[in-house]
Amino acid sequence: FRGTLANLYTGAEANGYEIVPSRPGQFQTARSPVKAEKRDRIDGDLTDQHTRDFLDCVGSRRTCRCDLETGHRSTTFAHLANIALATRSRLEWDAANERITNNDEANELLHYEYRRPWKLG
Repeated sequence: FRGTLANLYTGAEANGYEIVPSRPGQFQTARSPVKAEKRDRIDGDLTDQHTRDFLDCVGSRRTCRCDLETGHRSTTFAHLANIALATRSRLEWDAANERITNNDEANELLHYEYRRPWKLG
């Protein structure tokens, strides 16, 4: 994954990751706020770890490692990738308004018909 501040490298066969700060652009300062990090292996079942963290947070009232906003933004990325594949197009995303700005057909795929009795308020 390529970001504006850093890149995240991971492999399907490796159970780890590496974060590499991005080199500054022409109008950025030389220091990146992101620190390099490498982890060769993540031990244990990640679902169990997230569940345990959530339950601990219910009791302590601290913010979860993957709070609601983080979870929403990370799944948005995956949904947009699927929509780009379905429409065979490059998408431009307006995160503030949560809309695709360059493809009306793709915008139609952002929502779906809910099963009764569920509805989006």
